[in-house]
Amino acid sequence: MNTYYVVRDTESPIEDLNRNWSAFSGGSCIGEEGGETAEEAKINLASQTDIELDEVTNEFRYHPAYAKFVAVHYEGIGAYMLDSETLGEAMKEADEYKEGLAVIMGPGNGHFFAEDVVNFYKVKDGRYIFEIKL
Repeated sequence: MNTYYVVRDTESPIEDLNRNWSAFSGGSCIGEEGGETAEEAKINLASQTDIELDEVTNEFRYHPAYAKFVAVHYEGIGAYMLDSETLGEAMKEADEYKEGLAVIMGPGNGHFFAEDVVNFYKVKDGRYIFEIKL
């Protein structure tokens, strides 16, 4: 099987795969609180942005890592493509990859879906590589 490696900053890789969608960094679009319900999260976003409730176009889902309903940013999981062709090389490359990947606004150039994951490996606290099938 042909595979490639991506790097992702996360504290919860299993939950990420089970969820298979991404929230905004910290669970917040622009500083609003999530909610105990999707409706509460929607109200919080409308209040923070000073718009009417019916103008909120985001979808809200429960996010286990934040233990709240938050806005969906995009389907799938954000990550960054590694150049490495072996697991050993990928571990080293991921360890040296720039910091702060979880605060980037987009899905990265290694965006993937849970169903394509062969395995994942801990590089260090808060950083994992995922092996993805082509």
